[in-house]
Amino acid sequence: MHLRPLLAVSFCSLAITGTVCAQLPPRAPAPPTPQAAPPAKPLKDEEAAKLIAQLSEMTKTLDEQKFGYNAKIIRELREAGETADKAFALWLDCAKDVDYDQKGRSAADFSEWKRGQTKEADHERDAALQLEVQWLAIVLMSSNARNEVAHNEAVAAAVTFLDTVVDRAQKAKGNLHGHAYENVLTSVFGRHYKLESTVSRTEGGAYAPGDVDAIYDKMILPFYREAKMATSLMQAWAKRIEQQTAIAASFKFVEAKEKFTAEKLPELKWGQARELFQLGQEETAAQQLLALLKANMGHRNASHWLEELTALLKKEELPKTPVKTTPAAAPPASAPEPAKVPSKGPGTRPGGFPGGKPGKP
Repeated sequence: MHLRPLLAVSFCSLAITGTVCAQLPPRAPAPPTPQAAPPAKPLKDEEAAKLIAQLSEMTKTLDEQKFGYNAKIIRELREAGETADKAFALWLDCAKDVDYDQKGRSAADFSEWKRGQTKEADHERDAALQLEVQWLAIVLMSSNARNEVAHNEAVAAAVTFLDTVVDRAQKAKGNLHGHAYENVLTSVFGRHYKLESTVSRTEGGAYAPGDVDAIYDKMILPFYREAKMATSLMQAWAKRIEQQTAIAASFKFVEAKEKFTAEKLPELKWGQARELFQLGQEETAAQQLLALLKANMGHRNASHWLEELTALLKKEELPKTPVKTTPAAAPPASAPEPAKVPSKGPGTRPGGFPGGKPGKP
């Protein structure tokens, strides 16, 4: 008779109990049980020595593989760098591999992009691509150099290469195509050849074919200093000033020429005279440095030069204050600022400068 009311009460009790249980906070997890570490098993000295020997052999094998791979690429690049047409053809092949095949993009997409590159001849672009190919070969030569003779060969190639850069810059009124300012190791060429695994890079290295300052400061001059080749070192300084003056003379804008004469040229002459002082020709160099200071007291580096000359005369360590120098082969400062474009794919210059007309793949 009373079964239904009893069931109703029971269900209500269960419902209330379930609600209360659902509101209870979760239990804290039990703390982990400490486990004893396995007993130590240190390597014996002779076992460690065997492993080190194996690693040394593996390193030698890997170095040989890198050397052989880079040597093969150098030969290919030298052939492709013989003409602008060959360099352009290699660029197309590399772009197809890096920006289309590796990304799963269709052959039709590549053909459409390629038509945009070949529809009209772009001689400035192709000349800059040739510079890229030639400079990448020299960078690999330097990376592969195992002795002073090989290093000397790479430096000699760099010196000869700079004559080509000056010639191209003069024809382009001092403003090389964007590809000339591209890091060759991260360019479409470098990515195609996967050089990140075979070339050791240094911070601020000379990797852009149009960066005359870096080529001298990071490759040519350091080699002559380390090799104690004083005559070649001073000849390189004279050649550098001659070349960078020739590039500046070709600038289209008068303001750019004047800026070079007022800012960059004194910096180059100061570096040359300081080098002469450090080679032991102190009497001659001191007079040159003093004359440069007197003639350029309004230069932004004048106060630093005063400290530097004082330190040289007192035989003290040179001040390490960083000095911002004027780029030598970049587009003239007085030229109209190029439009910013994303640095993707062939034809774009790092830093936002467009690489001319190639367009994006």
